[in-house]
Amino acid sequence: MLTWLALVIVSESMQDAVGNEGPMEIVEEEVAHTPLPLPEGQAVPVGQGLQPGAGGVSSPTPVEHNQPLLRRSHRNRDRRNYNVLKRVHDEFAREAAQRRLDNAEVGSALTAETNMMLDGITSQEPATFDEAVNGQFAREWKAAMEAEITALLESDTWKGVRDDEVPPSTAIGSKWIFKTKLNPDKSYGFKAGLVIKGSEQRSGIDYDSTYAPVSRLPTLRILVSLAASRGWFVDHVDVVTAFLNPDIDRKDVYMLLPAGFPEMRPDLAYSTVVLKKALYGLKQAPGLWYKAIDSLLLSMGFSKSNAEPNLYIQPNFYLILYVDDMLMVYADPGKAKVIKHCLNSKYRMSDLGPVRRFLGLEIERHPDGAYSISQTGYIETVLRRFQMDKANGASTPLAKDTRLSEFTNDKQVDQNSYLKRIGALVYISLGTRPDITFAVSALSSYSCDPYTVHQTAVSRVLRYYLKQTKTMGLHFKSHGAVPTLTGFTDADWAGDSRNRRSIGAFVFLLGGPVSWQSKRQSIVATSTLESEYSAFLEAVKEVLWLRQVLADIQWEVSLNTAGNTISAASSHSAYPPTLSQPTTIYTDSARAIQTVSSEGVTARNKHFDIRLFKSREVQQLGIVRFIFVPGEDNAADGLTKALPESMHRRFLTMIGLSATLD
Repeated sequence: MLTWLALVIVSESMQDAVGNEGPMEIVEEEVAHTPLPLPEGQAVPVGQGLQPGAGGVSSPTPVEHNQPLLRRSHRNRDRRNYNVLKRVHDEFAREAAQRRLDNAEVGSALTAETNMMLDGITSQEPATFDEAVNGQFAREWKAAMEAEITALLESDTWKGVRDDEVPPSTAIGSKWIFKTKLNPDKSYGFKAGLVIKGSEQRSGIDYDSTYAPVSRLPTLRILVSLAASRGWFVDHVDVVTAFLNPDIDRKDVYMLLPAGFPEMRPDLAYSTVVLKKALYGLKQAPGLWYKAIDSLLLSMGFSKSNAEPNLYIQPNFYLILYVDDMLMVYADPGKAKVIKHCLNSKYRMSDLGPVRRFLGLEIERHPDGAYSISQTGYIETVLRRFQMDKANGASTPLAKDTRLSEFTNDKQVDQNSYLKRIGALVYISLGTRPDITFAVSALSSYSCDPYTVHQTAVSRVLRYYLKQTKTMGLHFKSHGAVPTLTGFTDADWAGDSRNRRSIGAFVFLLGGPVSWQSKRQSIVATSTLESEYSAFLEAVKEVLWLRQVLADIQWEVSLNTAGNTISAASSHSAYPPTLSQPTTIYTDSARAIQTVSSEGVTARNKHFDIRLFKSREVQQLGIVRFIFVPGEDNAADGLTKALPESMHRRFLTMIGLSATLD
């Protein structure tokens, strides 16, 4: 009964309370925030946030408004409607907690109502200071800006200077960024960040180097697979205002304070500053932060991976760094506690405990020790953003008979809108969904000149999620033994009808999919053999990197008990020492296996050049071995072409992609 009543209340009050649905952007910058407010007269200690079923939210420090920000009637109306929705949200949460979500209908309605509330707030994110202080949530945005200014001053980020001390035309502008965020504990926060306009910096004058390494997603998946196989823990640690920690590498970077700063802090008698610390938006800030945290971790006794510069290693403890987010994989909680304490003694950090969300990925540890990685929340956000959440579903990402190159009589579509959809899909395909990788890769090649047929195909990919697959993800089961690294490679000869180039693909499994690729080949293959051989080379390059990462983290595993053991002192001199057993790569091309295993050069392969000899070399050295597998059992087949529904389902099973574990 409560479910239907709540839905009626939501439908009647949603328009006034939260507005229309709007996009939700992922922002990696660390900025100060304040949670949602309580209704008048209620108070909860700061920091609790909007908790489902908590019955209240934290209240920011009261801010006196010296000027009317909204007409009182409008402000009271909006606040009343907002409180109605919050009350409905709490009722939903309490009922769900009592029934432990046994009733799927209640759980589904709770998710829908929460998403509607968040989208409504997100759609009202201000673009300027004036919009922030004159909008519906002016008090919250003003408190968030106050918190950001306080953090900047406490970090000794800058020094105020007189205008006559600033060289002409050297001061760089700055601005406010306003974002709402759904926290891992399901609370909502208002965040305001002061960022410098890095686009105004001059190379060689304001900065020199901007490079900072970023970890690859396969590394993250390898560590999750290791945690599942060994029964280890995975924690998430976030560095608070990371970029404000390192000193700036130049002493003459001047910045104009943003609009509204004099009104917010009239006690500061300056409008221009010279930076002492790196600030968000500064081109060299990521590089400066990486050098600082890298030096600290090495001083704590960590060693760095040869293959992954953001992977730090201690015995039975691994740390992967992604800008200001850290993922810790470990066996001993006591050791993890000591390392966290050492890090926190140098930089202020938030220990978020067992990982739940990391880089937009939802990582869950199950009672049996297994781990799953999905992007259900992000997919739902994408569907709502592009108004596809109520569309009919589709059983495959692309229809088998889709002809993307036949668009002569079609109309062109808006490129900006097309690119937004493609960009969202690319991150999903790279994160957790190899099943759409071919479709996204093919559709991305039309980004410069999209037509109706391509827009329709993109919509089908979105609809494919909606019907039944948005909860699908990668699963790494808890094994008694460490899983085996296995690869599959395939090619679709002349698959691109525009230029007759082939589509090559590979997928590597390590208890679950850890690395995959679908890519149009850079040359025109003159035969099926040549296209398969080009796919071999891409798989070989990836496996060399994967094996190095596994060796760095001491992945003690027999990669293929049927193979001949090789010693680290054997003919591996051209490659770093890695693993003691060859990695098996399966292919459905018997002729390609025959060619890579033979010494001769024939009329068919005389022009293969480096591709031929590289694949031969790694097999002769015992690094890989190519094994034949029938086409229907090749797990890479779904990465090279659109499949009919029955074959697509088999493809999902082979790569281990399934709905979220209970």
